[in-house]
Formats: sequence, C-alpha cells, structure tokens
Amino acid sequence: MKDFTIGIDVDGVLRDNLQIMVDLYNENFKKNKEVSDIKDFRTEITFPDIEPVTGKTASEWFFQDHSKEIFLNAKPFYNAVEDIKKLRELANVVIITYQKSLVNRMHTLCWLEINGVEYDGLIFMKDKTKFICDYLIDDNDWNFLGSNAKHGILIDAPYNEGKSVDDICNSSNCESIVRYKNLHEFTEDFCCLYSLCH
Repeated sequence: MKDFTIGIDVDGVLRDNLQIMVDLYNENFKKNKEVSDIKDFRTEITFPDIEPVTGKTASEWFFQDHSKEIFLNAKPFYNAVEDIKKLRELANVVIITYQKSLVNRMHTLCWLEINGVEYDGLIFMKDKTKFICDYLIDDNDWNFLGSNAKHGILIDAPYNEGKSVDDICNSSNCESIVRYKNLHEFTEDFCCLYSLCH
C-alpha cells in the first residue's frame, strides 16, 4: 500500500495551455503578448479587448470557440509525463482539475490519454478544498485557500509570482506550502526525500 496521496492539477502543472492561449490571441488580434505578461489568470481581465471585437467574453472565445486547440494541442510541461510515473511508484496520484464544460472535460481526458499520463484517479472539481490528500500540487494560489491538503505545492506561474506562500498557508488548513518552479523540481525533491526516509 502506498503511503501518500498526491492531487495534481492539469492546466499550468501538466499541460501548457497558457502558451497556446497567448499564441491564439496574438495571431487573431495582431498582438505581441508573452506568457510572462499574464499577471491575472482571469481571462476577462488579461484579455479585455476580445469582447469588444468578437462580442464574446474572453472565456467564451478561448474555452468554447478554441477549446480543441487549447486543450488537445497544448504540450505537456518538461518531463511531466515521466514525473507522474515516478510519483506513482511512491504515492497514489489523483488528477484533480476543474474544466468549465463537458467538451473541455472530454478534451482533457483525451489529452491525458494521448500524452500517456498515468494516474490512480481523476476528479473534475471546482472546489478543491473538499479533496483531502497529503500533497496538493497547483499553480493557482486560490485553490489552497481553505484547502484540507496536508501540504501544498505551488507551481510557479506569472500570475502567482508576487504571492507569499506564508500568507497562502495562513489562509489554508495546510501544514506547509512550498513553491516550486515546476512539477519536475518537486518530483526530484520528493523522490530524494522518500529514499532518505525509507
């Protein structure tokens, strides 16, 4: 029996959908936005000029009109698929992700299969505070607010770079929250610590 349960988010942790979004935006609106410019994850704030041009909210334009490109064509982050395999040797890995529509859920399931992402469970859940686990790995700091994960792992993203992990931890039920550059960095540390303890 495995000692730990690790909950892992998809977008921003396993799947680089933000790069596809920026590319689509630049191509369709003749802009030069970079991923590093995305300081707020809310699309209506970050891409305010989509609605005046298209008549659709940025969320509708991205996640309905361009769902397939964003959710099926996005690349996995560096070594993410291999890292999940390593983590599954030591822990139960549960994919925990929020997707706005059934279509986006189906695209996500296909993406996980196409890219060979292995997992022990999968939950589509908006309120991740209800998921109890040893580690919750996410790129959005608000998913830790009120969280019941024992430990939080915040993956670096331009929209969370100014956030204090101490402040986030104080607003959660986590014993600790640690920031990592990416899933690979966490996996290396976790596997090393596990081998030292066993």
